[in-house]
Amino acid sequence: MKYLYAQLKGGLGNQLFIYAHARSISLSQNRKLVLDTFSGFINDDKYKRSYELDKFCISPDHLISDDKSMFSRKVLKKLSLSFNKFLPKDMKFYLSESSLEFDRALLDCGIRSKYLYIDGYWQSEKYFVAIKQVIYNEFQLSKNINEEFLALRYTLRESNSVSVHVRKFVNESSTYPHNLNLDYYKRSFQLIEQQIDDPTYYIFSESDAVDRKLRDYFNNKSCIFINDVFRNLTTEIEFHLMSKCNHHIIANSTFSWWSAWLGEQYFKKSIVLAPKIFIDKGPSGWGFDGLIPERWIQI
Repeated sequence: MKYLYAQLKGGLGNQLFIYAHARSISLSQNRKLVLDTFSGFINDDKYKRSYELDKFCISPDHLISDDKSMFSRKVLKKLSLSFNKFLPKDMKFYLSESSLEFDRALLDCGIRSKYLYIDGYWQSEKYFVAIKQVIYNEFQLSKNINEEFLALRYTLRESNSVSVHVRKFVNESSTYPHNLNLDYYKRSFQLIEQQIDDPTYYIFSESDAVDRKLRDYFNNKSCIFINDVFRNLTTEIEFHLMSKCNHHIIANSTFSWWSAWLGEQYFKKSIVLAPKIFIDKGPSGWGFDGLIPERWIQI
């Protein structure tokens, strides 16, 4: 039997990307899938993120929740990376990303290795498109949602619903390059309204994310602020509701990337709008090759 070890890290969106790639490899190469849910979070003092995939119908063969994996052993990891360089492509056992861009060459690496370790974010559907139905099924919630959300979920599916994701600290005067300004949402709304009759916009945002100018604009449209309606919304329920909308205006966020991707698997006529920006900054990068599916509209 062969094994695949994957280190999970980052927020929910990044964890979904890592799992999707790992699951694809495990199926295509008939490997046992082992998820390291420890080493990628133990030193995350800044964001204090943690393993979140236990809310979904994923099917790993084993979870590592202590420091026993290679990902936790810095010296062994460093030696492995050095040794790995001298191995032929099909015998490499430690695969890491050189950049966030989709790398087709990595798909064929390590085929003959018994133990395969993958270390990266793998932010492209090209890494898992061959098993997209499997991923869609496994990224559904593992437990039934509360009754208070059932009516809304039905409404989202049966109307011209548009999820709108606003990341925290979005404002026009900000110098922080990750933020989207009011212009992006104005142009997105205009495009949606050219193609859809009577859309209803559902605003999904973190606390204090929507500044006054943006809220004034939304208030002049048919908008429903989800976090105003549901005060105690959990991350996984918010994500689930976003994915049940028929159309999507995403932010530069893997969280809304995934909600849109899941949504369009169900509603084939889905319109997905994404910001056309380039950010070259680690896992928070955006606009690199492979991230945005060609069928999505970049604004």
